[in-house]
Amino acid sequence: MRNDGQSTYLIAEGNLLEGLIIAIYSMFGLLMIGVLIAAIFFSKKKTEEELSARKGGLFKTDMAPSYEAKIARPMTEDLAQNN
Repeated sequence: MRNDGQSTYLIAEGNLLEGLIIAIYSMFGLLMIGVLIAAIFFSKKKTEEELSARKGGLFKTDMAPSYEAKIARPMTEDLAQNN
C-alpha cells in the first residue's frame, strides 16, 4: 500500500511540473509576440530621401568644412617651414 501512495505522489508532482513548464513557455511565447508587435508598431517608414542617403554605406559621413581646413592647414604650413 505504501508503494501506491508514492506512485500517486509522483504522478501529481509530474503533473505540477508539466503545468509549470507549459506556463513558463507560454509566457515566453507571449512575450516574444508582444516584442514583435511592438517592433512593427513603433517602426517608422523611411522616406525616399532617407533611403537614398544610406546607399553609400552605414558609416558614410561627410567631414565638416572647418575640420577639413584644420587638417589641410598644418600640412601646408609644415611644408612652408621646411623649405
